Amino acid sequence: MTALRMLLGKLPLVRFPIILALFVIMLPVSYLGLAGIADGINNRLYFSARLEEASRLELEATTFFSKAEAFAEGDARRTQKEVGLALDLFWSRVDVLSTKSYRRIQEDEALDEALITELLSAMPALEQAAATLRQGKPESYRDVGAFARRYRERIIAFSDDANKARRKRMNKAVETHLKSVTTLKRIQIAYVVLGVGAVIYVLTELYLTRRLNQRLGRSIAENRQLLFTDHLTGIGNRACFENLLKELDAVPQADFSVIYFDLDGFKQVNDTLGHAMGDTLLKHVASILVATHKDQAAASFRFGGDEFAVLLVGGPEEASSYAERAVNRIARPAVLAKNIVQVSASAGFSHMRDLSAGEATDALMRNADLALYAAKSAGRNCVRPFVPPMLVDHERKVRLEKALSEAVRRGAVDIVFRPILDLRTFALRAVEVRPAWTDKTYGVIAPAEIRAIAEDGNLALELSTGILGKAFRALGPRVLQRIPTLYLDIPENLLSQPTFAGHLCRLLDEFSIERGRLQLELRRDEKPDYGETYLASIRRLRDAGVAFATKDIGRAIDRRNRLANLDFGTLKLDRALVEEVSRSERSRGVVAGLAVLARQMSAAIVAQGIDSTDDLKRLRQMNIALGEGRALSPVLSPPELVKRLDEGFGAFDAVTREKGAAQRRATLRLM
Repeated sequence: MTALRMLLGKLPLVRFPIILALFVIMLPVSYLGLAGIADGINNRLYFSARLEEASRLELEATTFFSKAEAFAEGDARRTQKEVGLALDLFWSRVDVLSTKSYRRIQEDEALDEALITELLSAMPALEQAAATLRQGKPESYRDVGAFARRYRERIIAFSDDANKARRKRMNKAVETHLKSVTTLKRIQIAYVVLGVGAVIYVLTELYLTRRLNQRLGRSIAENRQLLFTDHLTGIGNRACFENLLKELDAVPQADFSVIYFDLDGFKQVNDTLGHAMGDTLLKHVASILVATHKDQAAASFRFGGDEFAVLLVGGPEEASSYAERAVNRIARPAVLAKNIVQVSASAGFSHMRDLSAGEATDALMRNADLALYAAKSAGRNCVRPFVPPMLVDHERKVRLEKALSEAVRRGAVDIVFRPILDLRTFALRAVEVRPAWTDKTYGVIAPAEIRAIAEDGNLALELSTGILGKAFRALGPRVLQRIPTLYLDIPENLLSQPTFAGHLCRLLDEFSIERGRLQLELRRDEKPDYGETYLASIRRLRDAGVAFATKDIGRAIDRRNRLANLDFGTLKLDRALVEEVSRSERSRGVVAGLAVLARQMSAAIVAQGIDSTDDLKRLRQMNIALGEGRALSPVLSPPELVKRLDEGFGAFDAVTREKGAAQRRATLRLM
């Protein structure tokens, strides 16, 4: 007890040395901790900057190859100097990536180090190949093209790996920053506790705390900028959008709309003017969205690619007005980096009033997306509000996708044939293979909708090859020999799938289908990918004797067809155009011109949707040789097709069906 009293009596004497000792100890410890945090951040930024440089290898290579190819093809906008500058940039990038600091990054991130060494060794040969380029002489691109084919995939993989590694390090940096915040707060508490002992310590603690808070604020601001801002345009990103949507959800009686925008024609800008111009265009669109709502309570966001969103306070009328103004401004031609660029935009929006009772505000995102899809389906460059039937259609589509997926997997999708006849002799010239499917809930589904559902559900490959194989098996070799040509409608993007051409060729070999007997009707893809896989598929199918057809006349004369060695053996006249032939002189002129174009291309021309004898007679007068439609023959099941082949196709179908319908109409009038 006496000893305890003595210790308590001496406590005031030792308090100052204890506090001072603790303070002296804490000061270097906290300083070293902060220095370690800062060094860790700097180290990650160092790695991030170099990984970003490595990820740009693909951009430099692609820019050189595209400019070199365009120069060799005779593009007057490309010069030898421009090509040389692009090569210098590419070479410089490779040279930089070969330095010691960049080698260390590549080794740490398991990047393809051998690629840089090989590129560096091959650069003199590439420079010599570039020197032989001649404007307007495509053959001069041969050596450069060989270099591109040899290294393109590895360069892309190298850049993608570098970009992934960079994102991984940045994500890790964010986690480290958040931990740093906790560490700094603990240091603050420690200094406050020590400052209680003496005024000088309190003042010193406040001074140090102020400095620490400044660093903490900068760190938080940088992290928030990284987490919630789109790095390209400077507006909010998806995370920022979702965070703000949650905040608005907590506001009683919130009155706001979600508006989605999607650019029409953005990929073409990227393909023709380069990714740098595409980035400039995205910044331009972001500035339009911000400027359009500068006097309104709103915020703009970019979700990635060419997808944008706006949160706008106000009723549906304000959202509609804003979206219309923004779409109109985006559609105006703009001068960007000395290039005149013009794209359009589609927009869809949904207001809080569209939500059902108890439905979360997250449903606004779904609704706006459905409205955007409706705008794009309506022809683009327009605005559509969300309406409840869109959700009904969406739910129907989701259920049909699931049911069709199961049906395709079980081989339960049937087939029918649309005969294509000679319009004068009514002899069978071809049949088009179509899917036939009946859903338990929604009944018979039209072939066009089946194909659309299959595309959206990534089932196009299985559906197309499945119904073609089923058609071959159902008809058998003898019947197939009696059918001159079979048509199969496919989406063009199937040619970009590596396995499609192989599947088709195996079917042709299995059923011994002769060359030229199968034609693929290509439906134009919204964003076609004319990559190496696409070109290889065309070459393999052409070697197997497969021909191609299209109803897109612009597609038939597109100059890229020549680059892809893609010729069309058949041009199809759309049903809407055929229906106008009997009523419009202009339509007749268009059809006559297309017939001349088809002859010049050595292609057959087929009129679709011939549903009356008037259309049939008019098309005959215009020397259209082939056609299909209800006036000629209904769609036929495999047994019905075999029966009709045995009986023969004749004028009875085209004439008698119309006469019978006329007689029935006359009888009804008499009644």
